[in-house]
Amino acid sequence: MTERMARLTTMAAGLELGAQGLPRVPWLAFECVVPTPSGRTAEALLCRTWPGIRQAVVHNGLFPTLLMSLADNGFEPVALSDCRPVTRTGPFRDVDLTALRRIIGERPGGVSMICLELSDNAQGGYPISLANLREVRRIAVAAGIPLVLDATRALENAAAVVEHEEGHQGRSIWKVTADLLATADAVTMGLSKDFGIDFGGLVATSRPGLAELLREQVSTRGHQVNLAGRRQIAAALADSGGVAEQVGRRRAAVKMLWNLLSRAGLPVIGPAAGHCVLLDAGAMKQFADFEHPVPSCLDWIYEHTGVRGGPHLATGADAAPLIRLAVPVGTATPDIREIGKRLARLYRSGPAPVELIPVDPAAPSAQAAYHRAAGVPEDIKAALREGVRAKDDNLGVLKDFGAPVEHRIVGVPQGGEVEAFIAGDGPTLLFIHPFNIGAGVFRHQFADLSDRYRVVVLHAPGVGRTNASADLTLRGLAEVHRAALRELGATGPVHLAGASFGGLTAQTYALEHPDEVASLTLICSSYKCANRVGEVNRLDVVLKEDFDRIAADGADAPDERRRRHLEGVLLRSESMDPQTGLRYLDVFATEPDMLSRLPLIAVPTLVVQGRYDSVIPQKTAHLLRDGIAGCRYAEIDGAGHFPALTRPDEFNSVLTAFLSEHDTGHDTGPATGPATGPDTEFDTPTTTGKGAQ
Repeated sequence: MTERMARLTTMAAGLELGAQGLPRVPWLAFECVVPTPSGRTAEALLCRTWPGIRQAVVHNGLFPTLLMSLADNGFEPVALSDCRPVTRTGPFRDVDLTALRRIIGERPGGVSMICLELSDNAQGGYPISLANLREVRRIAVAAGIPLVLDATRALENAAAVVEHEEGHQGRSIWKVTADLLATADAVTMGLSKDFGIDFGGLVATSRPGLAELLREQVSTRGHQVNLAGRRQIAAALADSGGVAEQVGRRRAAVKMLWNLLSRAGLPVIGPAAGHCVLLDAGAMKQFADFEHPVPSCLDWIYEHTGVRGGPHLATGADAAPLIRLAVPVGTATPDIREIGKRLARLYRSGPAPVELIPVDPAAPSAQAAYHRAAGVPEDIKAALREGVRAKDDNLGVLKDFGAPVEHRIVGVPQGGEVEAFIAGDGPTLLFIHPFNIGAGVFRHQFADLSDRYRVVVLHAPGVGRTNASADLTLRGLAEVHRAALRELGATGPVHLAGASFGGLTAQTYALEHPDEVASLTLICSSYKCANRVGEVNRLDVVLKEDFDRIAADGADAPDERRRRHLEGVLLRSESMDPQTGLRYLDVFATEPDMLSRLPLIAVPTLVVQGRYDSVIPQKTAHLLRDGIAGCRYAEIDGAGHFPALTRPDEFNSVLTAFLSEHDTGHDTGPATGPATGPDTEFDTPTTTGKGAQ
């Protein structure tokens, strides 16, 4: 490409340009030809200047950039049926004329244009026969509908016509190109594919209304491409010998790769097309049981061969799971042989692939993020598959409860922003929320403790609007919380109260910055990640088990109405970006437990445990208590995993009694030994009444 651009620059020097910006070439017989910086800018210019009412555009599976330009300018793209090449054989992927007539008949006067892509990417790069294109033209003329071609690969399509279509063998590729383009009222072209130039496109038409509007664009706004660029484009268009040779070499390279893979037994779609090879991942034995074979196969190929492919562009519920291996212009024959050898070796004797699942199944495959399936619990997989999304209504929960909360977004030095909820004045009391439940779980604390403390909740990365997710390790989370507190102006030692997974962040904060911590409270927390038999489960699963256990074992369980209310609050408070949430699972798998570091915690500590907690076993809470010097322990009767919400009176009473001992001006050093005897109120279970209803 570099050599060709240098040659075109030499050819372009002093080249005379016509009044419309480009000299005429025989195969592009349109009255108005407007050069553009790229193919996509040509598409946008056509759609923006199209005269008349914006209605349906019948198409054969256009490239996404053109589909977006049509939608952006008020058109309604309507796809023809049967655009999936795995369902057909033979060298051409012709337009379904019956379907075309039906769609036009269903929309009398409601079709703005028929738009077809030559050597259509959505159909695997297979060409349209000239005979079929002429039939489309006849139908369009009879219906009074303009025909527009995306002719970016017109030369490639013409070469296939010369090779395969009866009556055209032996003809000049340029004369066939002229015949293809002559069927159209307008064409767009990107020049980087067939013409071997690293920029440029064009819009061409002889349709009077459209031509007038295009010329008006140039006269009022000027050319989109400067003089030197227009000369290079003109040189590329005129280089008939160089372009034809380049297209022929690439078609030969594609055929060679197709033959190599086919002989090795890989399931390729045949016959060989013009610029890419389609590989059927669903037909490969390695992916027989995979729910998403395409991303898994792409990952497998790239990891073990260095060959980069992409998902095939065809869409729809019944689209085959195909991989597109595009052959770039100028790929040398030895490179094609090496690519074929690597892929064949991997297919015959390579290591087993890793199954991937999409984080967001609704995302386009080319833009989706994926995660290793083996690290995702089955109920989380089901939630992703079903498109389940958290309600993420923490601010609404707090407002509904009447909590006097200030809502802020603050930037942090680590990059990104942190969502903050603040209420009250006094010593800072930072509640660190569970893994995927935000500030709403602490609504009672915002309401009841803000007369004595500056109550703060900072949403962790992935929760709510917090996107400071560069480092999801426990140390990274602790540093994000610390940085956000500083942005909020917190001064002096702060009280930390971490619930569930948030307790691990709080422990890390206290270990890294003990001089900045007045006290540490661990609420139904642990010394390790993922305490539910090594898993993280959907919140609705956790809630059912937790409330069921309270109902089965507790003498003072909430009635059905209150249970539904509490579950509703927690589900409204649920929040986690799916992609970030799956990254947390990777952290859980690698983050060491903190049991050996517990004796290093040198701040006053209280462990609060719900007696019927179904997530954190009592044994774990006792290990926390016994591992931290001077640690206090309180057990809330009638509570499960969420005592701050379900038993707020008892919880707040225990918490404030502890905090009052360690507010600013009080002794902030740790106690001298573990408090395990019954002579302190914190060492016996708290069994006060029903709590707030």
